[in-house]
Amino acid sequence: MGGEFSVRFDAELLDLVAPVPKDQSESATEFELPLLLAQRPHEDPAVEAWLCRCLDTGAALTLEARCLVKLQKAVEEQPEVCPVFRNLLSRFETALAGWLEQWPEKEPMREGLCAPWLCSKQSAEELELELHSVLALVGGLRGQRGPPLLPDYKDYLPGGQRVDLQAGLALWLGDPQPA
Repeated sequence: MGGEFSVRFDAELLDLVAPVPKDQSESATEFELPLLLAQRPHEDPAVEAWLCRCLDTGAALTLEARCLVKLQKAVEEQPEVCPVFRNLLSRFETALAGWLEQWPEKEPMREGLCAPWLCSKQSAEELELELHSVLALVGGLRGQRGPPLLPDYKDYLPGGQRVDLQAGLALWLGDPQPA
């Protein structure tokens, strides 16, 4: 039950998502999630919307970054109920930290600033949308209400590297002291 998740930005949800292969998600959706999150509707609207998309419609299981912390808390309360889902969340968290560390893969195409073969097909506007969405997830937007939606501790990456997501984004934005 290994393998890496392919994290991508979903512009419709304004979230980082990772589709879970069907063979890995069936146990979680059929047996574990209904027991783990039996109280419906869920108190968190983002988690309830995710549950509706993944359980009620029968769509393929897709993990969403904005639900990660709440789902991890639910799993911590009842780890014996959901060993497969716990493993999926752990792998998603690792893949998410890797995606954030590598982001952006390439600069957006800007006239006169870089060779076309070195640039992303992504526009500067799309990159900015990703940036603002990710900042909202890690609690980096000024005036945000409530705690960050992603873990605020240092994430472990394969190879033992440690990455502080908020400090990394602040440095990328040119702010040496994260807020």
